Amino acid sequence: MMTMAPTPDTILRTAFDSRGRPLLLVFPQDPGRWSDEDWGSAGPACLFAIDICVAAGKDGIGYPVRASNPGSTTLADLANAKANCGKLAFPPVWLTIDLGAIDPCPADPKDLNFLPQGETAHLHMTPVQYFDPLLGLWTIFAWGENGVLRKWAVSPSDGLKLVGAGAEPASDDVRGVAPFGGMPGGFCAGSSNSADPDTAILACTIPYGDGNQHVVQGRLLVYDAAHVPNGQLRVIWDSRSAGLPFVFNKFNPPVIDGGRIYVPDYAGSVYGLAR
Repeated sequence: MMTMAPTPDTILRTAFDSRGRPLLLVFPQDPGRWSDEDWGSAGPACLFAIDICVAAGKDGIGYPVRASNPGSTTLADLANAKANCGKLAFPPVWLTIDLGAIDPCPADPKDLNFLPQGETAHLHMTPVQYFDPLLGLWTIFAWGENGVLRKWAVSPSDGLKLVGAGAEPASDDVRGVAPFGGMPGGFCAGSSNSADPDTAILACTIPYGDGNQHVVQGRLLVYDAAHVPNGQLRVIWDSRSAGLPFVFNKFNPPVIDGGRIYVPDYAGSVYGLAR
């Protein structure tokens, strides 16, 4: 579903996600639309135990580099972006959205100047790191704008592989309604009792509406971080189901400490929930 009225110079293309479902790619031709494409809109997830750092930005693409030798990208490298991706530890991936076979590292970076379904897929949270004892691998969690929580395994030999995803989109009430959807995606914190997978949780906040342009209500979701049956991240607690509204605090994840989850809000309050 497209969320913007195309201007006469807007280009529309159809693609398919990894399940064969159609996607509408919206290419606004206004150069100003792409003047805010910073790569580091969130902090990197550095898995020093396996020498890999994963960072992303406004395109929602995850770039894995060697922590010990991240490379020396220069402006001249942008003349051949495809070759520049060869400096990465592994191929980049669409970290925040499923775009199927669309190449996240085209020869011309301008080929990335599109909005999936007419919405942004920016990443603003620093991915949460978790060593998954069930997989025997390090994993990261990321939640982009207008998308769902996604869990990735990071292999020191094979790079990033999607483990599973949630079913609760950020800014769900304005997707398909407001131009470009909402901002700024989800913000998460993780916790576990040592290596016990039955205690591993991920606590995340997402906005209703556009949390960048407006003060909006928020939603707290607690997920099982380890068990992902059939690729589905399972919600084990939901503030909406519990009838606990709060004012969304953009860019700040919950804090987990001493058996409680603390959620600061934009109303000057802090909610403390027993884990």
